[in-house]
Amino acid sequence: MLWAAGLLRDLAPRGTQDLGLAASIGLGLSLAILTISLLGRPRGEAIVTQGLAFEALAACCIAVAEQQVGTLSIGISAVGVWIAACALLRARPLHTAIAAFSAAATQPIVMALYIGFANRRWPGDELVYVAVLSTFVIAALVVLVAWVRADRNAVIADARRIGGYRLLELLGKGGMGEVWRAEHESLIRPAALKLIRPEVAASSSRQELESMNLRFQREVQATATLTSPHTVAVFDYGRSSDGTPYYVMELLNGLDAESLVVNYGPQPAERVVHVLRHVCESLAEAHHRNLIHRDIKPANIYLCTIGMETDFGKVLDFGLVRDLKVEHRLTIQGTTPGTPAYVAPEILLDQIDHRSDLYALGCVAYWMLTGQLVYEASTRIEMLAAHSQQQPIAPSKRVELPIPAALDDLVLALLAKNPNDRPQTARELSQRLSEISFATPWTQDRAEAWWRVHLPEVLAHGRVGLERGSP
Repeated sequence: MLWAAGLLRDLAPRGTQDLGLAASIGLGLSLAILTISLLGRPRGEAIVTQGLAFEALAACCIAVAEQQVGTLSIGISAVGVWIAACALLRARPLHTAIAAFSAAATQPIVMALYIGFANRRWPGDELVYVAVLSTFVIAALVVLVAWVRADRNAVIADARRIGGYRLLELLGKGGMGEVWRAEHESLIRPAALKLIRPEVAASSSRQELESMNLRFQREVQATATLTSPHTVAVFDYGRSSDGTPYYVMELLNGLDAESLVVNYGPQPAERVVHVLRHVCESLAEAHHRNLIHRDIKPANIYLCTIGMETDFGKVLDFGLVRDLKVEHRLTIQGTTPGTPAYVAPEILLDQIDHRSDLYALGCVAYWMLTGQLVYEASTRIEMLAAHSQQQPIAPSKRVELPIPAALDDLVLALLAKNPNDRPQTARELSQRLSEISFATPWTQDRAEAWWRVHLPEVLAHGRVGLERGSP
């Protein structure tokens, strides 16, 4: 662009056409890699590999430009600066070395091509050779940094071994725990491992730590007793070498309902009903075992691919579970459990039961249908007060998407202040949801078409080996 504006033409009395061509190609490559990065496809190592290829190709464009503007004659290597910048790419050391030295080699190669085909002579200025040599020195330093970084990551990875599992990637953090993508060392089976956050454990008193450990143990025990396919499955439980409890669950492939609405907007009513019925299946079993989830919210409802089925709902995070058969409570005095935007009014009086989960599910339905919370408030206290005192507006009045009157009424019934005015069980709710008719029901074909358009990489990852008939 500088060349096009004429700012470099005085510096390039010879071959401005080559400079313009190099600038145009370099700009095109930059825009292409930027577009790929913003789209997020491909992901992981694939985008890093493309970045390394971009490093070498862009270095070639810079080397051509340097032959025109003569920066090498003053001892400055723009290619060296470019290679140093590309050290930010966290690639494998071998790949970093190939890209860095390929980029550095573009300087002498382009110089030789101009001497061979443009009737130039080898430079007589020593600073030119110093600049070229410094480029290779920078490339060597970049490779050294990559190797040191890889060794450090390996040490960290070795330290992040719990039981028979190796922690690979932090997936998320909550108030008390964190979840890692893990892999069993012998089975090579991917899994999600949850444990108490080290910084939380370090800053907690002995009594608080005992309470957290007990709550954590209660969470895993409650989850492990549930066998519904719509509840996240638990594989293992144990303690690390320092006594930190952990448990291992299935690693899901998809996205949660909160991210679904944030990224793709309010969902069709028929899809919302489909998801709600899956959640009802999970809650029906939990309630039958006298377990109250107490933190039903969009972030804890996960839509994933299971085998060949898509849009398969899973209920996550039983960290605030309460067993109605157990008198001992682990909630800190003076606080209310759950997420304020999704808690039932009776929680303020600590008179919750299974219908409190259904109220929260009504809030989830409202969010998925409208992309808005039932009530807007700036503080936790204001939100709790709104749930206790304000009357909700019908979802159909807050969104342009069509919502059947029966679904409108059912969501408002779930949001009733008095638990007796709500559907009384998850099974009853599921039955009422099944009776709502749609002109175009949400089918597996529609679900798969949605995933293929919006998240094809997630769908492909979940189908690895299945569509090819692998064992």
